Amino acid sequence: MEVQIQQKPTVNVLSSENRVIPFPFHLALHCQTLKNLLEDTASISQTNPSEPIEIPLQDIKESTLLTIRQYLELYHVNSEDIEKNAEAEAQRSSKVSVRTWEQRFVTLPQQELFELVHASNFLDMKRMFDVACQGLANLIAGKTPDQIRETFGIENDVTPEEEKQMYQEFEWMEPRTGDKREREESSSSSDEKKKMKGGRFCLIDK
Repeated sequence: MEVQIQQKPTVNVLSSENRVIPFPFHLALHCQTLKNLLEDTASISQTNPSEPIEIPLQDIKESTLLTIRQYLELYHVNSEDIEKNAEAEAQRSSKVSVRTWEQRFVTLPQQELFELVHASNFLDMKRMFDVACQGLANLIAGKTPDQIRETFGIENDVTPEEEKQMYQEFEWMEPRTGDKREREESSSSSDEKKKMKGGRFCLIDK
C-alpha cells in the first residue's frame, strides 16, 4: 500500500555541517532516498502539519547538497525535453549521453565529483550518479596507468616484475610506447643500483 505524503512547501535537509538546505518538495521527490524517508515520516507529518520536515544527511556536505539542488532545478525545467528524448537516448548506446545543461556538472573539480558520486549514490539518483561518473571518466580518458595513479593519488604497490608478468598474461593492458619506455628506463636504473650495491661499489654506502 502506497503511503500518501502530505506535500509541504519545502523539505529541510541537514548537511554534515548541520546546516539547513531547503529543498522544494517536488524536487526532493526526485531523490529516491528522500522520497522513502518522507514516506516513513508521513504519519508524523500528518500529526504535526505545522512542523517543517527535517531530514538529516550527516554524510553529505552543504556544498554538495547545493549542487544537487541546482541539478534538480535544471532537471525540472528541462523535464519535458528529457521525457521526449529518453527512449532515443536509451537506445543510442550504453555510454552516458550528457545533455547540454548537464555539462557544468561533468566539469566540476575532481574532489567535488567524488563527493557528488558518493551523494548521488546514497540518494539513489541514478542520472546524477551517471553524470558525475562520466566526469570522473573524462579525467582519466587517454591517460597511462601511472598518470591515472597520479591523478587520484593512488600508490603503486605492484613491483616491476609483477607488472611484466601481468602484461604478458594480458597483452591488451600493455602500456603505450612512451610509457613503456619510461618503465624500462626506470627498471634498468633500479637494476644498475642493485648491481652497484652488490658489487665492488658497495663501499659507497658506508
